[in-house]
Amino acid sequence: GAGWLMRAHRHLDDLPECVEHGFLAVIESTVARFRGSLDEASEFAVRATDIGQRFRNPDLIALGIHTSGLILISRGREPEGVALLDEAMTAVVAGELSSYFTGVVYCNVIEACLELADVRRAGEWSEAARAWCRSVPPESPYPGLCRINRAEVASLRGEWAEAESEALRASEEL
Repeated sequence: GAGWLMRAHRHLDDLPECVEHGFLAVIESTVARFRGSLDEASEFAVRATDIGQRFRNPDLIALGIHTSGLILISRGREPEGVALLDEAMTAVVAGELSSYFTGVVYCNVIEACLELADVRRAGEWSEAARAWCRSVPPESPYPGLCRINRAEVASLRGEWAEAESEALRASEEL
């Protein structure tokens, strides 16, 4: 992965700032977050959001905001982080994002809710994702991935039959 990251830098280093710099900043932020460098991760996420706003790119704005939310959660500032995740989700439910980034934000937000044991919020976003999944091509991995989330939510709620049904369908689809 480091080689691809270096290649992306090489392609962008000599170009004036553009949307692609913002998408690279999101990747850099994610790498820094998983490395535990949360200050660096936060700087990259803010840069991505700023670039998205300057270039009026809703995908990049939502990615930057939701990445900032994930970083705040990693810092133990859950209420602030969840608020940013909810803000990013407003662009999702308003239909402002491309299909790919709609799926990315849905999956990351639902996963974060499950990690926080916020079953209510995870369930609400999972249900919202169910409607969106009907609009994506059947060969897309998202319907199956969303089913895994719904199976986990149903399991946590003690809804065993629904959990089993969603898990079986996810297994078939994936």
